[in-house]
Amino acid sequence: MSTEPAATAAAVASTRTVCARLRSRRRWAIRIRIDDVGKTYGATKALTGVSTEIEPGTLVALIGLNGAGKTTLLNCLGGLVIPASGGIWFDDEPFERSRVDLRRRLMYLPDQPPFLAEMTVLRHITTVLSLYGRSNLELAPRVEALLDALDLLPLIDKRMGLVSRGQAYKASLLCMLALDPEVRLLDEPFASGTDAVGLRVFKDHALGAVQRGRTIIYTTQIVEVAESFSDRWWVLNGGRLDYS
Repeated sequence: MSTEPAATAAAVASTRTVCARLRSRRRWAIRIRIDDVGKTYGATKALTGVSTEIEPGTLVALIGLNGAGKTTLLNCLGGLVIPASGGIWFDDEPFERSRVDLRRRLMYLPDQPPFLAEMTVLRHITTVLSLYGRSNLELAPRVEALLDALDLLPLIDKRMGLVSRGQAYKASLLCMLALDPEVRLLDEPFASGTDAVGLRVFKDHALGAVQRGRTIIYTTQIVEVAESFSDRWWVLNGGRLDYS
């Protein structure tokens, strides 16, 4: 008899128990409220009346089929897209694109992060850190440790345009882990081309981030991933939040 269902159930219970225990010890973090958010592209309704609240230190899996509105919702949360209706609040303050102070408290990592092909991997990392107003010297020990953990040390002088998709993703993931933002938004991290090393580092750091009160929201189409690595699900269907 297969032990996979029992193993999956055990993994789900373990992850949710860990998340609950870590949230009980959280120090501080941002609280998010999404209120009746809607977004249209021409005649297409990407989001319709999306409302929910997220307590600090929550690990959220956002599930849905292609075109369900997952990326659009992340773009709204990250300030890349302005909702056509409704609003988003961080700690009871309205979130607007002009609020650079709020935007620096979060980071959005798309499935194919942008970069300049001529930049070296190390230059890409230091540039992203500087955009967040962080000193390279201040974060140097953390960056060096992450370069080693993500197996990127041999690539630091290689141009971003010459590394693989997964390696480029890991370089941007390193920036997120080094910056340790209060809110982390990741679009399809488990389908980003990242290898097992990168996924292990991401998952290990995610649980540690929850302990410090950080909130993590990631999208996926893989139900098994959401079951084993989240303590809360959002299901988007045709732009509507069916389950939260």
